[in-house]
Amino acid sequence: MDVKACILPWHSEAGFRDLLFQGDIRLSTQLLSEIVDDAKSRRKRTAFRDKRYPSTIWTNGVPYAFHRSLSEGQKNLLVYLLFTGHDEGCWSTVGRDAFQGQQIVSIGPGCEPFGITSHEVAHALGLFHEQSRYDRDYWITVYPNRIPRSQLYNFAKVSRREMALYGTPYDMGSVMQYTPFEFSIDPRVPSMIAVNPNEQSSMGQLAGPSYLDVDLLNRHYACLTRCPFPIECFNGGMQNPHNCRRCKCPSGYGGLYCGSLQAPTIPRCGRRIYARKEPRRMRVKIVAAPRATRPRTCVFHIVAPAYTRVYLEVEKVQGLCVPGCWRETAEFKVRMDKRITGNR
Repeated sequence: MDVKACILPWHSEAGFRDLLFQGDIRLSTQLLSEIVDDAKSRRKRTAFRDKRYPSTIWTNGVPYAFHRSLSEGQKNLLVYLLFTGHDEGCWSTVGRDAFQGQQIVSIGPGCEPFGITSHEVAHALGLFHEQSRYDRDYWITVYPNRIPRSQLYNFAKVSRREMALYGTPYDMGSVMQYTPFEFSIDPRVPSMIAVNPNEQSSMGQLAGPSYLDVDLLNRHYACLTRCPFPIECFNGGMQNPHNCRRCKCPSGYGGLYCGSLQAPTIPRCGRRIYARKEPRRMRVKIVAAPRATRPRTCVFHIVAPAYTRVYLEVEKVQGLCVPGCWRETAEFKVRMDKRITGNR
């Protein structure tokens, strides 16, 4: 199940897809007008931050209540929000919107998977879609001729006046990044293509928030300033605002300060491999475990001498194919910034 297969068809069937910005965002008339005006003038930001900030963020937590129809498992996935209403579809407002009064996060039938729920919760906490960033043209190309004219407004970039990036890089693996085929006239032809073709398959994952999604929200809510003392985190890690003596680490890294490899969830799997001049072949097999309560992961760190490059050729990856390649996949972190989702 992916964003395209779940979120947008529900909007269409419910008869209000055209009333939602970018398919799942409900905007006040004032904010929508500001975004459209900025799009026309080509002043093109991911967390919602305008002149009314910090009134547009939630302070002292967000009051929430659970409907009796939710199971305990579903309750554990929802935090800091009040879910009300009986609307169809998966949609939300962006941030705390004083113009709309009571705010609804719609988690309609078919929207229960964690990736979809967290996508809508992130909207309510203040995040726009990743493809709305003002710098998106450096990372993806949008093809207007592949999109219905009536839907082109869904690809408007949000201006610096309404969005702040906080210095975070573009992340193809963000849970806020739609699949490449969103709003396409022909569902087989992508409306968005990554500038780096190796990053194309990372778009549209629904496993849940990426490391950079969490990083961005921590910065937006100034959580990283809560610790009375700083600590040094390695490999893009950030100080944990809930335990100031530890770091929160990007995928692939672990330890107190993110200086070691992430512990595998499969015994005796994963290690450091030292690259040599002669080629070598390796095969990694991860067997499905129906009773597993968390993803089965295995991390390899390829180390090469200074001033050399690692040549890696993938012969075959076998597994369940879904948009964003987030279920059964191989991910390669090749960028200097290890916070960014790797190539899949």
